[in-house]
Amino acid sequence: MIVSLMRMPLFSPFELKHVPRRLESVDTVCDDLPERIAELKQAGIRFRNDMEVGPGGKQIQLEDPDGNPIELFEPATAVTSCS
Repeated sequence: MIVSLMRMPLFSPFELKHVPRRLESVDTVCDDLPERIAELKQAGIRFRNDMEVGPGGKQIQLEDPDGNPIELFEPATAVTSCS
């Protein structure tokens, strides 16, 4: 069994060779997520999914030019900005 954090093994009963480190995503907290999504779509940004809404707030993932995920999150309580 491998215990890991951000896909970097912390312990393994097997010998592991080099394991590259990588972040799962960059998270950005913002307000008025639907407005931000509209602005980014108009600018040609590619989204990985549709906006999801839950008890904690709203979220969506987009990709940077290299295909790395960036998550935009609007908490259920208001914040001041997303820029």
